[in-house]
Amino acid sequence: MEYDKYDSQIRILSPNKKILLHSFSIFCSWSDSEKKQAEVKEISNRTFFLRGESNSEEGRIFTLESRSEIFENKITLLFSNTEPLILFSLSSNFLQNVSLNRMSLSASFSPELLEVYRSSGLKDSATFQEEYWLGKGGFQAYSDNAGFIIYHEKNISSMQLSSSRRRITVNLDWELDHPLLHFPLLKESANKSENHSSRFVKKGSTLTNSFSLQGIRSPRPVPRISKYPSGKSAGLIW
Repeated sequence: MEYDKYDSQIRILSPNKKILLHSFSIFCSWSDSEKKQAEVKEISNRTFFLRGESNSEEGRIFTLESRSEIFENKITLLFSNTEPLILFSLSSNFLQNVSLNRMSLSASFSPELLEVYRSSGLKDSATFQEEYWLGKGGFQAYSDNAGFIIYHEKNISSMQLSSSRRRITVNLDWELDHPLLHFPLLKESANKSENHSSRFVKKGSTLTNSFSLQGIRSPRPVPRISKYPSGKSAGLIW
């Protein structure tokens, strides 16, 4: 990992010094939880402060911090000693009561997009859409003997991919991943609903997430988990 103290940004490098990920940012969309029709506010933070680095039995650890008016975000990166794995752990502490619409970590990647593993279990490799909502799917990127795979991460809300801009967005929480419409009991109105999809977060509460990148030096076949068709209670890996 490289840290640029002048622009407060990080870059993730491969063992042969190729840039894998760069231009990180944290996005947050929220509203005042105490107002019924509160204005939706947004912030995009591209500033990260390196707070520490250390070695452990598991690998090298870097600790970063990002702050805004509503949250303090701690990001820990573990570079494994035993396998080509990078583990991202995120802890977001909220500084006020909010209705959280969306919180995400995004970054640009340099290797070429090789395969996309869609939420349906299908794979795109010949042609790609401009934008993907991948759910718990993922993708493989590779070029010049360096690349990575991210797939089936359980401790996130969802993942999105812009193939044209080579940018990944990891949704830590997003209201569209858990939509909830409330239809109040009214005498004269029909089909009137209230959107209760956003998450209420109390001041002092912490949102925790994690995901990992698997480094590769050559393209690799990835077993994919199928959807459960027709109500079956099991999936196939092939």
